[in-house]
This record gives sequence, structure tokens and C-alpha cells, in this order.
Amino acid sequence: AHGIANALHHLLEAASLLRDKNVHFVFIGDGQEKKALVQKANERGLPNVTFFSKISKRAIPTALRKMDLLFIGLQKKELFHYGISPNKLYDYMMAGRPVLNAVDASNDPVSESGCGITVEAENAQAIAGGILTIQAKTDAERTAMGAAGHEYAKANYDYKVLAENFLSSFYTAEHKTEMVNA
Repeated sequence: AHGIANALHHLLEAASLLRDKNVHFVFIGDGQEKKALVQKANERGLPNVTFFSKISKRAIPTALRKMDLLFIGLQKKELFHYGISPNKLYDYMMAGRPVLNAVDASNDPVSESGCGITVEAENAQAIAGGILTIQAKTDAERTAMGAAGHEYAKANYDYKVLAENFLSSFYTAEHKTEMVNA
């Protein structure tokens, strides 16, 4: 989504900072900020930015696997200090690609999993630096980051794992076994 909360203007500013580097930015989707983002990219004449329309949910995994690095950003908001759990982050992890996380929150699945790096939210310089840091890693290091995210997502966010955790929070082990066998 190209929404206000996603703080994509800062990613676009990072694209401007990196316009002369071997980095291309692909924005996929729609949302209330898309028109302003496209206009800003056009005004700045950014040759390293491409916008695509929204794609189907089924096409997302294939599209994500074609990217070298995936970005998630959120505005600096008090709400996020209580933790985040954005669906797109789990899609990114399952795609097995490194993630650049520009979110200030009390939890940090990207750092916890080792699937990428976290930089300050709403900071174009930090975002650009994070991109260059990941770009400077070897192919093997980037592949290992992506694999770490994939394994972390499977171990922590698979529906079966989530269901077991949910059940265990409400039922004793004995009662849970009865429920599963029913």
C-alpha cells in the first residue's frame, strides 16, 4: 500500500540520494499517496524509480522473489512503539530476500531473525545508507539473510504455529490435546 503510514516519501528521497548509484527502486501497488509519489518522482526526474499498479495477492510471492532487497517503512508514531506485525513483512520473509526495515517499534522481527537491517524511520539518509550496506554484502551474505527470514517466518508465523500458541494460551496441555484430537 502506498499509504501515509508507510512513509514512502522517505524511500523516494533515498532514491533521489542514490540516483547515480547502481540501485533501482520499484514501487508496486496503489493507495492514497501513490499520485503524490509519482508526481514527486517525475518532478525530480528520477531515472532509478519505476511505479507499477497493484498486483494480485497470488502474484506477490513471485514479484518479491525477483527483487534484491525489500523495504518496509512506517511513520514515527507512538502506536508502533507497542509493536508491529505487518503482513507484508511476513510476505517479505517468506520470499527469502533481505529486508530493509525503517520502523521504530518496540519489536524488531528483522533484526531478531537476521533477515536484514533496521535503520531509523523517516530518515532518507539512513535508508540510503542501509541500501548501500546490503548492496555491499556478498551474494552469499544476502542469500543467508533471506534464508534466515524465511526460516524465522516458518518457525514463528506459520498458521499451525500461531494456532498452537493461541490454544496454549487458553488451555492446559491436557485440554489442548483433547481439542486437537477431536
